[in-house]
Amino acid sequence: MLRYRLLTFDVNNTLMRVRNSVGDQYRKVAKQFGVNIKVYDVDREFRIAYKDQLCRHPNFGVTTSQTTEQWWGEVVHRTFHAAGCDCDKETLDKVSSKLFNDFKTSQTWETYAEVKEMLIFLNRNGIALGVLSNNDERLMSVMKAVDIAEHFAFILPSALAKCEKPDAEFFNMALERLNIEPGLCAHIGDNVKLDYHAARAVGMDAYLVDREGTLIEKHPEVNPVHVLSDISDLEPLIFMQ
Repeated sequence: MLRYRLLTFDVNNTLMRVRNSVGDQYRKVAKQFGVNIKVYDVDREFRIAYKDQLCRHPNFGVTTSQTTEQWWGEVVHRTFHAAGCDCDKETLDKVSSKLFNDFKTSQTWETYAEVKEMLIFLNRNGIALGVLSNNDERLMSVMKAVDIAEHFAFILPSALAKCEKPDAEFFNMALERLNIEPGLCAHIGDNVKLDYHAARAVGMDAYLVDREGTLIEKHPEVNPVHVLSDISDLEPLIFMQ
């Protein structure tokens, strides 16, 4: 007998990841426009610019009436300037536009090795699957590009939902869509605050994917039973004991 009727998933670093690194993707596109920059520098400055942008313009600009392309354009400009690039605005605008479109495709994203097989297994066992991701409207295009969109009953990026994790409203949207009680659902992600504690706060079960094996050491409050090395560890957990 099944333990859950619905499983919802985070996306980034749970189901898929950027190929190589953000810095590598930025470097390759920049080179096409005659801009040379170091991957390490871009990776470092991107993390800073991205975090700051989320603070200034939450949920990819939804709260401050920016388009997501404008939002990401600011991240790109600040990242490159902080990483030592002194090229002109017109060139960086072209780099930013190319990156925005490239990040819709499978040339930039890849799924983890076990993901497709596990999604098929969950589908065959009759469990509804959904996506709850702090992400922009390109998410559907990305998931189609990496060939996993068809496995999900719904894909809900925060930019379209107008709310984001850890807000209870975001999780309740998923429950209301399929009219399922939270006790029959579980959420799977990689962030203790946004995925684990937030899902449990609305009455769902929650599991954390810890591909590096370092989570428990950093977060001893998390029950080790709720930690997965990858999503294939879900297989025995979906059935009643």
